[in-house]
Amino acid sequence: MDNNNQETDILNLGTAPAMSQANSMQAEAHSTGLMFSNAANQQQLNFQQGLSTSTMNIKKILNVKNKQTIVFGNRRSRLLNIEDNFES
Repeated sequence: MDNNNQETDILNLGTAPAMSQANSMQAEAHSTGLMFSNAANQQQLNFQQGLSTSTMNIKKILNVKNKQTIVFGNRRSRLLNIEDNFES
């Protein structure tokens, strides 16, 4: 190549924008994957928290019914001749 011939290296010129764009797309894909992973993890945690809250509330309700049975005892129904127990 002599000094009079002004050639341009097309290979370097063509791949330069592609390399920066590839790095950007790879970072975006990785971030998107992490986002979906975190979303699935958060859904599982919310489900577990809701389940434990429901369980604790049911235990509290049953505890109140047991205390009512101890205080009031079994009561008789006015319409039917059966005993209504608060435990059931």
